[in-house]
Amino acid sequence: IDAETFLQGQLTVNLKNVTTSMSQLAAHCNLKGRMQSVFRLIKITSSPNDAFLLLTPKALLPLAVTNLKKYAIFSKVTLNETNDFTVFGLVGSGTPQLLGAQDLPIGGCLARDEYIICRMPGITPRFEIIVPTALAEKFAALYS
Repeated sequence: IDAETFLQGQLTVNLKNVTTSMSQLAAHCNLKGRMQSVFRLIKITSSPNDAFLLLTPKALLPLAVTNLKKYAIFSKVTLNETNDFTVFGLVGSGTPQLLGAQDLPIGGCLARDEYIICRMPGITPRFEIIVPTALAEKFAALYS
């Protein structure tokens, strides 16, 4: 089973709507339907080897990985817990122009050479920027 098929069976999201340019919120629920973890799901590579980035608060990560790994053993997917990324938030009316993301729809993602920009819902423009941790200081200095 590939990553997309595995995640489609585990998360509350239609994976056909998750592309390299459109993210979605997704939850993982227990057998009784109670939410155990929540993710921002971003497709980072396409076929033949689909890869997804599942962003979740750090406090939820151990439980989320444990619960997903229970089912991953039945498929040919690899789950890796990583701290290789840092997530920044930028908010404000000038933020789309600053990031070059004026036409990015809510939930939309834009991959740059060194980072990924995702537009969040809200009246005031809000963005999450996913940066490799090794570049976090450099990135913060650019936008502070």
